[in-house]
Parts: sequence; C-alpha cells; structure tokens
Amino acid sequence: MSEVRVNKLSPRSGTTVTLGDSGDTITIPSGVTLANSGTFTNFQSTGIDDNATSTAITIDSSERVGIGTASPAVSLHVNSGTVNATSIFESTDANSIVWLKDSGGSMNLDSESGNLKFNMGYDTSFSGGSERMRIESSGNVLINTTSTTLTNEGIRLRGDSNIINAIRDSNPSLYIGRNTTDGSIGRFYKDGAIVGDIGVNNSDNLYIGGDASNHSGIEFASLSVLPRNNNALSSNSVDLGSSSVLWQDAYLSGGLYVGGTGTANKLDDYEEGTWTPALVNGGSPSYSTQDGKYTKIGRMVICTFYLVYSSASNSSSTRISGLPFVGADDPTTRQGYVSDGAETNRTADGLWSTSISTTAIQAIRVQNSSSGNYQGTVIIFTS
Repeated sequence: MSEVRVNKLSPRSGTTVTLGDSGDTITIPSGVTLANSGTFTNFQSTGIDDNATSTAITIDSSERVGIGTASPAVSLHVNSGTVNATSIFESTDANSIVWLKDSGGSMNLDSESGNLKFNMGYDTSFSGGSERMRIESSGNVLINTTSTTLTNEGIRLRGDSNIINAIRDSNPSLYIGRNTTDGSIGRFYKDGAIVGDIGVNNSDNLYIGGDASNHSGIEFASLSVLPRNNNALSSNSVDLGSSSVLWQDAYLSGGLYVGGTGTANKLDDYEEGTWTPALVNGGSPSYSTQDGKYTKIGRMVICTFYLVYSSASNSSSTRISGLPFVGADDPTTRQGYVSDGAETNRTADGLWSTSISTTAIQAIRVQNSSSGNYQGTVIIFTS
C-alpha cells in the first residue's frame, strides 16, 4: 500500500494511536501544516528535546527567541521566573568565553580559573585584541595590568587590602577636578569624621586645609603662601612651628617683617663675621693678636675687637682700621668704648673722627708707648 488518506485516526481500543514501528521514518512534506490543538508529549527533534507540559521555547515571526516567555523583546529573551539564575555558560576546561560583536569590532568576557577577564580591541573577525581589565577571585580589579605589584604601569583596586594605586610612566597618574565653584576637590576622613580637604579658592588658588577646630592649613596664592585656619583664610592666627616642634633654617632673599607690616618693621639683613683690626699712623707695628668680630642687624653693626701690638710709633692721629662696613658719617649714630688695657671701660674721648666713612675709628692714643693693647666695642650704622 503506497498511500492512505483518512480524515481521522482513532485508536481501535484505548486512547493511543501508534504511527509506525521503531526505526521507521514519518515524513511531513513541505507546505504541510501540522496543527496541534492539544499537547505533544515525548516529542523529539534534532537538537531539541521537549518534555514540557507548556510552551518552553517561542520563536516569533521576527526570529526572536523566547525561553520562558512567549513574547521575546530581543533576539534572545530568557525569563527564569522566580529562579534567580537565568543562564549558565559552561566549558569543561580552564576558560569559558562569551563573545560580543558589533559592526566596529568585538570583545569577550573570559572566565579563567575563577578570574573574570575583559579582553577588548578585537576586530570583526575576532582577532587582534588583548586583555584590558580583570577581576580576580580575591576581589582585586586590575586595569591595563595583570600584576598587583607597584613596578608596572596600571590601575589597581586592591580588594584584598582595600587600597587604590595608579602607576604611569613619565606622566601624572591622577587627575581630579571641580567645575563651576570654588571648594573642596578631595576630602579626607578618619574614623568617619572629616579631617581635611584639598581644594581651590579664588578660582586658581590651591589649598590644603584641616577641618577640625583650630587646625591650620596653607593656600598657594599668586607669588605668596597664605595661612588658613578652620579651612578658611586667616590672618594673625597661625604659627609657624611651635615651642616644642621647630623648623630648622629659613632662607630668605628679601626681608622679614616683625611685629607689623610697615617699613619700620622690616628686618632686611642679618650677618655675623670676623674682621681684622690694625693700627693706622702707628708706624710698622708687630701684632701678636688681631681679633675682630661683628654682628649686623639691619643697618646696625656691632663690632668687637682685641688688638695686641709692639714696635709701634704712636702719634695723636693713630687709629684702628679694618671695620667690616662703611659707617654713616653721623655722630648721632655712633657710639662705643675703647680701652687701652690699663683703664678699662674708659670713656672713648675723641673716639670718632670725620674719617669714619673710611671704615676707621679714632682710638685713644697711648702716650709714650711703643707696645700695648686696645679692646673695645663699637656700634655704627650703615648708610
């Protein structure tokens, strides 16, 4: 029999109709519609096994596939209902890779031994890319690096130790900013409480400030460094150092204003040194001691000396020369004493002469003596 045409097949007994025997093939010709108003059970086709009691997979007219949904919204729409795990991608070796591709290129997500790698930069033929980021099983996030050490370039969010570091060759590795208004750019906390800020004031002044009460800071203004207190500019309230914590040296090329901001408060020079006292108009004396020291504070110069000599020819015009600075020729700005060794603290009668501007002081003449000593302190003011 080559052809049987029926309108209905009913079982001879029971509720089951069997088509063919094991190993037989039943062909449904092209163009034939197999209508189903009931339920297929134990239906099998190549690649699909369906033992469900309801629709498991839907392929709509737009070729969208729905699993767990009869109305797929995209090319593949999976709805697991109340089951949280919607899909599993599994391989039997150390890597499981999911590819993503668009018209411009491709990338993949690679699960490798518990680490998730983001491999990017591939072309549309899935070649030419490399790893750009990975999330390790320890919680570390590594960007443009595969190592947690600080010797290579890259960004590391260390989940295993709660630190962030960024390394870059020959260029800044951190850029942070603030738009529109002045204020904090970076804020720092200790045990949940704010302790300080790095920010901007007056549009372009960088500042570092403490936020705790009466804590200082500094602001970098145009050609000046300004004091801050309570995270705001503050005048005459911030010390440089303290009684127990000192700065070492201050190197200044200009002046120091002490106790005020006027010209009279400016200390523009301080110097210590030595000078060599010698006799003038004393013949050709021999010296066993020529000791001179000075301290200069602003215009004032305090000079001390001790001079021991012999073989001198004294005269009324004998002077001591060698002062380290030229003094102003003004008797109101000169004072001092000179002793000849026998009369200490003697008033220096005739000590000064009009030749003071030649850095010489008029000394007390020692009568009828070719040897002796002079010692004294002289204060002069420079012009």
